[in-house]
Amino acid sequence: MAATSKRRVESASTIIELLAEDRTAEQFGWCQWGPSISAMTVCSLSNSNPATMINVTTQYDLLPPTVGNGQQSYLLTLDPIAKASLWWGVSLVSAYWMILSDTMQTNREAGSDIRKGSINLQPSINTDISSQDFFTVNYHFISETYEPLKVYVTANNSVTPSQLITGNATNPPANIWNSVDIYGKSFYSTVLADLGQTSGSTQPNILTEPYKDLLQNYTSAFENMKNRCNAANGPATLSFNNEAQTTNFGTLEVTNSTIMQQYLCQVPQQKSTGALVVAILSADLVFLQTLWKIFNLVTTSFLQRKDKTTMFCESAAKNLVEQRHGHDSAS
Repeated sequence: MAATSKRRVESASTIIELLAEDRTAEQFGWCQWGPSISAMTVCSLSNSNPATMINVTTQYDLLPPTVGNGQQSYLLTLDPIAKASLWWGVSLVSAYWMILSDTMQTNREAGSDIRKGSINLQPSINTDISSQDFFTVNYHFISETYEPLKVYVTANNSVTPSQLITGNATNPPANIWNSVDIYGKSFYSTVLADLGQTSGSTQPNILTEPYKDLLQNYTSAFENMKNRCNAANGPATLSFNNEAQTTNFGTLEVTNSTIMQQYLCQVPQQKSTGALVVAILSADLVFLQTLWKIFNLVTTSFLQRKDKTTMFCESAAKNLVEQRHGHDSAS
């Protein structure tokens, strides 16, 4: 049997891991930087009392460790008509993976000594998703210098991308934060769309009709992308408006999703009278046999302690009796 539950996304957070040499040699060979991203979502299932909370975690890396097989990361189904929002979400995530990777490599060539970084993005339900203050950022970056060798950590918390963009910082460079902001919003919105989160008031989504202008703004970067990686973004490679002239895609909307749970239902059944009688008799016989063996064991042990001859076999006991009779006759 199967049960379905109404669900609601209670919270969602996003983490970007910026890695270079710490990735596999195959990944590094395909692209020097790999900004993998993961999302952790807490959903509540309201059909149970109390509500059941489940954690849903997903991760995306355009060039995963298995890229040596020639496979990039893709969603299983990409339907521009029936699931246009997911189609555009995948396009955004793959493109800004490459844009952020290119920005990190450009900074390295300009003298940046960053080796890796972790960026935690916490969304705000009180701020419009189009704002660069939508995310609260906590980050840690590891830098490495030579002559002399020195490794140090740069960290910050409770800041927003807009503050970091206007801060003109060099470690980490300020030019990464616009791409980080869009990359995070793209993945955040794609995950919510996949989970069917339709509440625009509490969980805004850039992959819906009210945000078409914002989507056009974000996708305009597709047409002037640098490609330093041996990878391809897509499926959309043009801006939202230009892609509409060449590709037939459906309405930007998020449809409800259903979480299904499979379980087994056991119905008690009474056995027939004959089966019950046989089962009872079998159990009684086993019990009686066990009691008989215990009785024999206890009795034998008791007799052996009282009379040592009980420890001999029958022929030995007979010989012992004959020997005693012989001694009696001789005397």
